[in-house]
Amino acid sequence: MHEITVTRDVPCTGTADGPRQHLDVYAPSADGPVPVVLLWHGLGPDEKDVMGALAERIAREGLLVLVPDWRSDAPDSGRSHLLASLAHAREHAAALGGDPERLVLAGWSAGAGAAVGVALRPDVVAGWRPTAVVAVAGRYDVPARTAGRAAGHRPRGRHHVRVRPRPREMPPFPLPRRHARGAPRGGPLREYFPEFGSAGVTTIERG
Repeated sequence: MHEITVTRDVPCTGTADGPRQHLDVYAPSADGPVPVVLLWHGLGPDEKDVMGALAERIAREGLLVLVPDWRSDAPDSGRSHLLASLAHAREHAAALGGDPERLVLAGWSAGAGAAVGVALRPDVVAGWRPTAVVAVAGRYDVPARTAGRAAGHRPRGRHHVRVRPRPREMPPFPLPRRHARGAPRGGPLREYFPEFGSAGVTTIERG
């Protein structure tokens, strides 16, 4: 485990019109450059503090973690904030001791879908792809806020996949229960969305 330094409310460069967004930096006391994790929170306006405990735990493993604010209630549903934070991470990670060539996108709930959207639609960031994507408790049957299309989109037909939320003990973050015609309930999302694997996406779900 590494000691860490937390720097809060760093202005995020590249933010579109409106109030400037901020991010928190969790830097380990490790010899750099270290891998970088850009961690997106879920629905809500500027809720980066919610991710603090997870960000600290990751940083203690020796990774540089950047946790930006973004506003899901913005006119573009947060797209410009999310992409601006990604641009900031790629531009400034090296100065913070990170390796921008080893950048992992991670997200919770709506942030998970946004991260998957970038992996599956690299055209939204001029062809760039993250090293990996970690999606926690996300939904993939709704448009990704970064890409504008559901990560789990399938045309209707015999093998149309539907994704439904299932209840959990502590709302408001729904977890998907997956099923397809002829397929058993449950199981890894990659069984139904095989492109997740080829895009380096790992999903974390409650079974």
